[in-house]
Amino acid sequence: MSENVHNPIMNNTGYYYVNGGNNNDEIDLFDLLYKLWSRKLIILAVSLIATLFAGIYAFTVKEQWTAKVYICMPRIAQINDYLELRRAFSLVSRTDANVQNIANSLFADFIAMASSPDEKLAFLSHSDYFFEQTKNMDEISQRRWLSEMAEKGLTISPPDEKRNLPYFAISLTADNSRIAQAMLESYVQRINHKVIEQDDSEFRNKLAAMI
Repeated sequence: MSENVHNPIMNNTGYYYVNGGNNNDEIDLFDLLYKLWSRKLIILAVSLIATLFAGIYAFTVKEQWTAKVYICMPRIAQINDYLELRRAFSLVSRTDANVQNIANSLFADFIAMASSPDEKLAFLSHSDYFFEQTKNMDEISQRRWLSEMAEKGLTISPPDEKRNLPYFAISLTADNSRIAQAMLESYVQRINHKVIEQDDSEFRNKLAAMI
């Protein structure tokens, strides 16, 4: 800490010293405490207001729960029943029945369909959650809710290369953990069923065209 500086100044009677005062870097702790104490009511009022707003937000904001499932390429054993059917048709039609190609095609179709905005809207618009959340809304507000839910509440993310996670992630957000999980399971089952049904229909059509 710097010492006070005294500068000698000449006047008509001789020398006297003038105190140079405290260094600018020094803080008068007592003076600071006095100023804070004198403004204690303002500080207290600001703190109470901030706490009040935080409390209001905590009690009025809706809880949001997100369920997530990770999707990867299916193993051959997982779709073996369907592959056996395809093999049987292939023997009759003499068409290619490479199981890995079929698995790759099914997985690509699943990801494409799960990501489709139309599929999301179709699923959400027939859900009990939609009717519960929008029962007091007009038609325009209902459409806006569906659009936002399809875009932000039901999402599919590609594999995270930075974290070395080779999975697609499908997430669904709702105001209840049980509802979020049930809706996500229902959506995955819906897409899985439609992909198998679509692939089977396309294969049968190819067979019919060959007869």
